[in-house]
Amino acid sequence: MPARFRVEKEGYSTFEGAPFGVRLTVRLFREDEIPNGMVYVPGGTAEFGAADPVPLEGFWIDKYEVTNREYKAFVDAGGYRDDRLWPEGSDRSAFVDTTGRPGPAGWALGSYPEGQDDLPVGGVSWFEARAYAAWAGKSLPTVFHWRLAARQSIFSEILLWSNFDAGGPVSVGTSGGIGPNGTYDMAGNVREWCFNSAPAGRCLRGGAWNDATYMFGNITQADPFDRSVKNGFRCVVYGDEADLPEGLFDPYAPESTRDLREEDPVSDDVFEAYVSQYAYDPLPLEASIDARHDDNEDWVREGE
Repeated sequence: MPARFRVEKEGYSTFEGAPFGVRLTVRLFREDEIPNGMVYVPGGTAEFGAADPVPLEGFWIDKYEVTNREYKAFVDAGGYRDDRLWPEGSDRSAFVDTTGRPGPAGWALGSYPEGQDDLPVGGVSWFEARAYAAWAGKSLPTVFHWRLAARQSIFSEILLWSNFDAGGPVSVGTSGGIGPNGTYDMAGNVREWCFNSAPAGRCLRGGAWNDATYMFGNITQADPFDRSVKNGFRCVVYGDEADLPEGLFDPYAPESTRDLREEDPVSDDVFEAYVSQYAYDPLPLEASIDARHDDNEDWVREGE
């Protein structure tokens, strides 16, 4: 089990998070100061490879991915009919369930299968995620805010407790994959829409239950109309969105690949020093065969 921190103080909401190789800064809030269902991410910098770090002020982010139950409240409230919630260019006639009613791609008759209340909603386009966020008085996170919330440093431990390589999503918060700021399921379960556009559409983060684990650290691009069942989201609340630097909402430009053919080669002495790091004593392996089974015409098995 990875190390977890719990910080308690009378009169304040309890903080719980897992550091995963990063330095934790904990700020406690009274219950009435916390937006419902959200956790606080202290200010810091988001870094992508060799690009300059992006400074960010503190903000609030959903503790869990938006669930079927929460999204149905948006549907039932007429969210698909409210023009004020939808960005320009969104063709809502395409955003219907399997029976032609407004709703995510995998729903039927305007609802999700029984017993899946707490599963993260999937099968939504970027436009649907953006409309829900507006209805809830929130926003979709930029790729920079998402990264700061996930705090991807030594993240091999969180992968062990996250929903990857499984048959489908699980109820939010049940996988054990808690992050440094108290968020759950930022790795795996469903991949999450972010605000920023990209050359191939819009950005998603975190990877889904059937993705390779390295997708937690990658940025996926997809058409904003894409309604894969893998597509979910969570929302953020900024202190004052008008005060955020405009560049945070600009299109995301993937990092250029370093061309090693353009690098100057090291000297022979430096190369020999590199080689010595991979040297090993040339001792005999002394391998032995304990048993051999060749009674099958298709293969031979060696060992017990």
